[in-house]
Amino acid sequence: MLYDYLVKGHGDLGYIKGYLAYIQEVSRQQYDQLAEIYKRYDIENVLFHNANGR
Repeated sequence: MLYDYLVKGHGDLGYIKGYLAYIQEVSRQQYDQLAEIYKRYDIENVLFHNANGR
């Protein structure tokens, strides 16, 4: 889902942001792992501009 949105431009930004907020609340470690993998694709800093508190 993240790859499809960031690379292919497919998906619902609001839904993805909600998903990431949920993951961050439930498991910060899992969120940090996703951020580490996908922030390189987030060129416009739409999803991971605050990843890991940075």
